[in-house]
Formats: sequence, structure tokens, C-alpha cells
Amino acid sequence: MPEPWEFPMSVLWWVLGTIGLLVVLAMAAVVGALVSVIRVEGRAGPEGVSGRGRWGVLGLDAEAGDGHVVIRLLGFKIARRPLKRGVSDVSEVDEEAKEPEERERKRKPERARLSLAATRRLARTAWREGRRMLRHLHVERLRLSAVIASDDPAWTGEAFGLGCVIAEAIRAAWPRADVRLGVDFTATEPSGSAELALRLRPIRLVPGAARVGWAVWRERRRSRQAHRAHVARETRVTAGWERRAWR
Repeated sequence: MPEPWEFPMSVLWWVLGTIGLLVVLAMAAVVGALVSVIRVEGRAGPEGVSGRGRWGVLGLDAEAGDGHVVIRLLGFKIARRPLKRGVSDVSEVDEEAKEPEERERKRKPERARLSLAATRRLARTAWREGRRMLRHLHVERLRLSAVIASDDPAWTGEAFGLGCVIAEAIRAAWPRADVRLGVDFTATEPSGSAELALRLRPIRLVPGAARVGWAVWRERRRSRQAHRAHVARETRVTAGWERRAWR
């Protein structure tokens, strides 16, 4: 006959084993998501905008004119969501419901703001890491076709010249890009189409995102320390003036 304490211990080990298994599965899912390749394809033209995306076992499909996004798991449709949702009128919001929010906002302590030097350092870090991250973004297909037209021939000519400069810059950045630019002085409205396919592996962005996050935390910590020192200095000065006044 088993001892009475053996049953609680067996249940405890079973619970710990279940939790450990769930943690391992969650970590495996996160690692798998980071290692998996994200593929995004989009098209825009006179018929509308459509696109599709794939990330591991997940998929998104949006067809032109449908107005819905289809979410797929392992190729099977699991949800269908509308792209546009109604926006409630702001005037319908009760003013009395806003008062508690404003009172709660006033109660919150003032947060230390980043200095101009800290903002510049963060901007430089974000720009540097952003450029490094863009190197891991692979453009598999880029097709642009546009016909510039308007009711003003002078403006049409200027826009066509600027468009040629932009087209050359795109070709220099992505040599395999198919960019076609035309001009029509008889039409009054421009037309065009675009097609884009991207590929990205999220795990390659983790180091850059970690460096940016570390820089933001470090600058915020410095700002908080400087703010506390400033408040303490003002408190000492105020206390000194009060003691002098009492004397």
C-alpha cells in the first residue's frame, strides 16, 4: 500500500512536468517563428490592391475587391476578417466618461524627458541599426509601371523629370527592379501598377533590435537619474530659502 505522501508528490511532479513541457513547446514555437522566413507579396493597380504573406505555418491572403483578409494555418482557412471597420463618432463619447481619465492622467507622476543630446544619440543608433537591418531585407521582385498625366502640361513635365530621377535611384538600389515610366500629355489622370515581393528572416533582426532597445533603456535611465538629481537639488534650495526666511 503506497504511503499517503506519495500521492501529493506524484501530482506535484505531474504538474511540474506539464508546465515544463508547455515552456519547452513555447520556446520551440518562438525559435521556429524567428528562424522561419517571412514572405510578403503585394500588387496594386487599377483593379485594386491585393497581397499575401507567409510566415511559417501562418498565412494571410487579401484579394482585390474582396475587402477581407483570410487567415490560414497549415494551408487551412481559420478566420476571415474585414479590412475596414466602422469608426464611431467622437461626438458620441460621453463627456462624463472622459473626466475620470483626465483625473487619472493628472495623478500620474511627471516622466523624465529625454534631453536633446540623448535624442540625437538615439536617432544615430536607430539610423545605424536600421540600415543594418535593411541589408537583411531581400527584394525578390519589384515591378513598377506608371504613366504621369495631369491637366497641366507644365506640371506633368516636371513630375516626369522627378519620376525619372526616382526611377534611376530605384534601379541603382535594386538592379533587378523592373521600373517603367511614361508620360501622357493628353490624359488628365495618372495611372500605374506596382508589384512587390519581399523575403525576410526575423532572427537576423534580433541583434539590431536588442541594441536599439538597450540604447533606449540606457538613455531613459540616465534621464531619470538626471531628473531625480534636479528635483533633489531644487528641494534642497527650497528648504534652504525656507530656513533663511524663518531666521
